[in-house]
Amino acid sequence: MNYRECAEQIIKEQYESGLRFYKTEKMKEYFLQKRKKYKYFCIFGGGVLGTTLCNWLRKHGIRTDFFCDNNPDKIGTMISEVPFIDFSRLCAIKEETFIMVSATNKGAGRRYNDEINRQLNEFPHKMPNVLKFIAFYTNDYHLSYEECLNGAGRIMDALADEQSKSLFLELLKLKFIDSPEPVLDNPLERFYEPVQYFNTAYYKHADNAVIADCGAYNGDSLRQFIQLFQDDFKGYHCFEMDRDAYLELERCRAKMAPELQNKIALYPFGVFSEKGTAYYNASTDTLGSSISINGKKEVQLAVLDEILENEEVTMIKMDIEDSELPALVGAGKLIQKNHPILAVSIYHSTQQFFKVPLYILDNFPFYRLYMGLHTTVTDDTVLYAVPIQ
Repeated sequence: MNYRECAEQIIKEQYESGLRFYKTEKMKEYFLQKRKKYKYFCIFGGGVLGTTLCNWLRKHGIRTDFFCDNNPDKIGTMISEVPFIDFSRLCAIKEETFIMVSATNKGAGRRYNDEINRQLNEFPHKMPNVLKFIAFYTNDYHLSYEECLNGAGRIMDALADEQSKSLFLELLKLKFIDSPEPVLDNPLERFYEPVQYFNTAYYKHADNAVIADCGAYNGDSLRQFIQLFQDDFKGYHCFEMDRDAYLELERCRAKMAPELQNKIALYPFGVFSEKGTAYYNASTDTLGSSISINGKKEVQLAVLDEILENEEVTMIKMDIEDSELPALVGAGKLIQKNHPILAVSIYHSTQQFFKVPLYILDNFPFYRLYMGLHTTVTDDTVLYAVPIQ
């Protein structure tokens, strides 16, 4: 298979039709027609995906009546003012309800989406996954046809293994979707990897490891690192700009043994290309806070080259809501000096999906590039840059 030709063909066939779909309200119309047809709208799965869908529907004037979830602790609670009902109540109204299944395997190693669809086997009206919606939600057309065409070819040539190349092809198709109709069989299922960032296919651990965790959130990736490697590392630097998440991060560290706490540094900063003050919007429902000119909360920005200038950083992880590219610019000296493994999220926008790999290719030629997927939708797509030995 000529992977480059396949990638370029996807752009040639889908870019224009995807752009037309993106500029129209076809996705909104799809849900409006369903809303008119059924008495109730129910999202099955009360995680990030379901919350994102619910909020998007509300923004477009489309009401969600219920959430349903197999976690009994959620029954009777609410997300975005929408109540959780138990499965028995959902069964009682199944003929009148359109159900949207919003689950992924993230972090658990279980095929939750498949399990829920089996549970709903006798329910006549459902959308079996939210793959296309999530892809549409994170897409943009800030890059021209020529930029996408040339970028796709270069990235494909640079990817170092067939798994990464095949994943890139499937993700490309979802960058230029031209129909709202959901896919029955999710093509991303086979690429799912439960261990994110520290997967041994890309991450090579050593006892002198110094990690820069940009977008440390509440310590979830820190906890995963400790679970995998215990106290066998030199330093772990956490950057988190969201105040609420930072407080959780502090509590996370405080629960650890003193010898671990002494190795973990916390910074209440956003990571960027230059120091300064910025504003951000906190999105507690969807676990992401992003820098915005219309942001409501103030945050200080830090530059990795300055903060970690004297550290021999062995890995940089970034999941910072579409600020990854400027953060990489601000880490250029650190990367040139130390050749750390890079694990950079590239799923927040189509522009990021192309520009981050190309920036690394153009500025740091001492890396091999890989792609990993850590959900069963387009979220948590990570570009891994592994230094050539």
